[in-house]
Amino acid sequence: MGDAIVSFDPLSSHGMTTALWSGRKLAKAFIDLTISSRLKLDNYKKNISQGINNYLEVKQKIYATEKRFLNNPFWKRRLIQK
Repeated sequence: MGDAIVSFDPLSSHGMTTALWSGRKLAKAFIDLTISSRLKLDNYKKNISQGINNYLEVKQKIYATEKRFLNNPFWKRRLIQK
């Protein structure tokens, strides 16, 4: 699954590490699913959602620190996203 479940800003360099992290989490969830209940798969979904939310919060904080190019369309689009 990796990047298929979520996509990140290419400037952030999160794609490869997130693909590895989420793939590992999914593999563990499937192994656990065969051993226990659906709870493990739900925990995987929760972890992915938390990871996405954390990424978006950090990205917004980092982008908000950039003040040099406020009139540039690229930065205008990013600074108004919440």
